[in-house]
Amino acid sequence: IFICPLLPTKHADLNRKVLLFNSLIFDDLVESFAQVSIIHGINRLCDRNGKLSGDLSEVESDPLHYVHINQIGRRVLCSCIKSSLFQRKRAGGKQFSSRSYAGVAKSAPDRPSRRGGRKSN
Repeated sequence: IFICPLLPTKHADLNRKVLLFNSLIFDDLVESFAQVSIIHGINRLCDRNGKLSGDLSEVESDPLHYVHINQIGRRVLCSCIKSSLFQRKRAGGKQFSSRSYAGVAKSAPDRPSRRGGRKSN
């Protein structure tokens, strides 16, 4: 079973919820079920602030389009899916680390750290 993490958004508050949900996938679901694999490379859709890149979003200038990816974004997403599927197949079905999106999650502003405090950027 392959699971694609929620994609990043252009809206900071919504993005925090996405990162929280994705951390639940990484921390609970994948650790509990060996047959579950994560689609890796979703961070390729992010800009340097961890938000959906304007170059990959459907309507860059429209603030209401928080989550829509354009044709280039869809190509990047398909590339991530394809790479993850083939990587799993080449490894004979062995589980890989689910932390490829961790860099994005760690760069999110105001994300609580695992040690109890708030992370500052």
